[in-house]
Amino acid sequence: AFVVPDNKKIFKDVFISKKDINGAINGSKVYVEILSFDGKNLSGKVIENLGLDDGSFNTDVLSIIRSYELIEKFPKAVIESADVLNKPLSQGMYKNRLDLRKEIIFTIDGDDSKDFDDAVSIDYKDGIYTLGVHIADVGEYVKYKSVIDEEAYNRGTSVYFPNMVLPMIPESLSNGICSLNPKQDRLTLSCIMNVNEQGQVISHKICESVINSCERMTYNKVTKILEGDKELNETYSHIVPSLKTMEKLTHILEKVRKDRGAVDFDIPEPKIVLDAQNEEVEVLIKRPRTISERLIESFMLLANETVAKHFNDLKIPFVYRVHEKPEEAKLKNFNSFASSLDMHLSLDDLSPKSIQNFLAKVEGSEIKEVINKVLLRCMQKAKYSPSCLGHFGLAATDYCHFTSPIRRYPDLTIHRIIKED
Repeated sequence: AFVVPDNKKIFKDVFISKKDINGAINGSKVYVEILSFDGKNLSGKVIENLGLDDGSFNTDVLSIIRSYELIEKFPKAVIESADVLNKPLSQGMYKNRLDLRKEIIFTIDGDDSKDFDDAVSIDYKDGIYTLGVHIADVGEYVKYKSVIDEEAYNRGTSVYFPNMVLPMIPESLSNGICSLNPKQDRLTLSCIMNVNEQGQVISHKICESVINSCERMTYNKVTKILEGDKELNETYSHIVPSLKTMEKLTHILEKVRKDRGAVDFDIPEPKIVLDAQNEEVEVLIKRPRTISERLIESFMLLANETVAKHFNDLKIPFVYRVHEKPEEAKLKNFNSFASSLDMHLSLDDLSPKSIQNFLAKVEGSEIKEVINKVLLRCMQKAKYSPSCLGHFGLAATDYCHFTSPIRRYPDLTIHRIIKED
């Protein structure tokens, strides 16, 4: 038999002898180990039969997992270590932590989310918003060089599929003691920022804390509340004032980012909706980006910037999320394409603001989507760096990833730096 590789870089079909077919039949999707290559011909053996290559959703997901060598199962030692840690908090764990359990703090996530690593709170007095972003203190449980830590490092991130997730840390932690579940005491790292009405952080505090989330809110519910849904406003009357204050601050922060030149390519993100059995794609829809999604986005961005600036000012070794200026050669190629549409991006003194202004010219036009997509491909890829090089796309001088330690290893690294500071 012959296997046609999905990877187009492997331009030769792989010969499989009868003894190495491993029960696969014509039309099977298979995972193959290459046994030999003589410069012309490839031969291999079937390691795993993933199912028929007939468009089956589960077969496609499994083939992606195998293609990128993603890790599915946790070793027994990791599971056992996580289970030991997943137990109720003791009072001794609250020592020297800022106690915020009586504050109005809640999470806002998607309807199908199971791990909650960020919660928010707000207060407003005398023209100052006190915004609290409270992040699960994963570093308190996943100690450096422990078996759980080494497994998390190997995985790097959680990987999300429409029907499943391959978590970075075991679910007993990610969905258990590290998840900011409602009505449960949880250890957190808090970034509490005093923000004036111009959207400037005038002071901040980064500290270990303990919270008790009063509600598990969803984007859908929060949007409906802010749009005036009477029933939901009554049900969640205890947090409605906070949500309305958060909405006001969100508009302020969005204006700040726009004024400084943050680039928004406004490219629709698809959401895959599966059938009841999670086996077939039912429909593709545009993922919503309502006020509630924008609210959490704004608050997480501000916390990430504040933490990065704090440590950059201290000149402490740190992990920054950086996005460098696009390469001029790529932008010249873009202009060659754009000229056919009577468009031109000035490369003199290029800045996020100049790109933002350029994109504004095509807003509402028929060529908007194609211009946005082609220009996006000219941007550099964001990366991690020990040097604070700024974030071009966000037009931010300081930026890091602080808000998702359950699903990103760099965030966990930053948490350890904070806890050691």
